[in-house]
Amino acid sequence: MQLLKASLTSPTPLSDVILNKTTPMDSPRIALHEISEEENPNSMIVSLNVAIQKSSGKLLYAEAKEDFVEFLFSFFNIPIGGAEHLMDGVSCIKATDNLYRSASEFIGDKYFKTTDAKKRLMNPNLPHGCISKNQILPLVEECLPANYITNLSKFSSVKFPKGQGCDLEGAMTCHLIDDLTVTPFCAVSVLSSLNSLKILMSDVEEREIQIGFKEALSILKASLTSTSALSDALLTQNSNKRMRKEV
Repeated sequence: MQLLKASLTSPTPLSDVILNKTTPMDSPRIALHEISEEENPNSMIVSLNVAIQKSSGKLLYAEAKEDFVEFLFSFFNIPIGGAEHLMDGVSCIKATDNLYRSASEFIGDKYFKTTDAKKRLMNPNLPHGCISKNQILPLVEECLPANYITNLSKFSSVKFPKGQGCDLEGAMTCHLIDDLTVTPFCAVSVLSSLNSLKILMSDVEEREIQIGFKEALSILKASLTSTSALSDALLTQNSNKRMRKEV
């Protein structure tokens, strides 16, 4: 468990665990062009409303519907190997990137039991029922066998037997802050928070961002390495081209 934790938080996990050291990772700002230059034509697009402080350019909070929140919660279902595959082995988690590159490049195919065994490590499918209909990233889930109906006890994830569904139920609006903390939206709480920060409403600009494949990958990457994931993922020169000021 210590090694797993250190592999996600340190560039030198073996030293940290064996020598009882702590070497925190840097958290570089994430730019969209570092993720992918291509769009995925099959990805859905969801909208996210963000509030920006005009004077500082700081992202204050975001207002999201259930489709975007469900997309964020889907991160819990993605295996580490799957996340590395989506980001081409450049997640900014140095030790995990090195491990992915080792399996991909340094260890020859002859050392794996089968070609499929290596593929399952490098690009694992999600268990059946773990991909919601609000998924933006190009994920693939395992297919259920033909006799799954008579063996339901063997399959713990048959909540979406026809392929895709929703974990959240009903329409909702949520309040997101930069570190991806999600709470039910309350206008009174938002105004109170702005007042406590001494931020005038005249200094707040609302924008709508279209979240597609590139933005989704950027948010996933930033969520693994940054405590200001929304800012690092979305407030870049490239993503600003896809923003439009609300009328």
